[in-house]
Amino acid sequence: MAGNFYYVGQDDVAAFLKAGPEGHVVLDGGYPSTAPMIMASIAKLGFNIKDVKVLLNSEPHPDHGGGLTVLQHASGAQLWASDAS
Repeated sequence: MAGNFYYVGQDDVAAFLKAGPEGHVVLDGGYPSTAPMIMASIAKLGFNIKDVKVLLNSEPHPDHGGGLTVLQHASGAQLWASDAS
């Protein structure tokens, strides 16, 4: 998308990867069913899901946070979310 910021979502859900030398951040996780597609997009870019250190939830809706548990289990990343999330 731009520099080290990539779109890794699907047609119906947005997710972004911010890649960095000390670990990566994924913003939003889509639905549980789209989490594997997000992981495949990350891998297609040449990154490893295990290098994701933070999962960030932008809002408390299933299309933003539903897949974060799947992504957390695959990556071991910390989950950052608001109290509402």
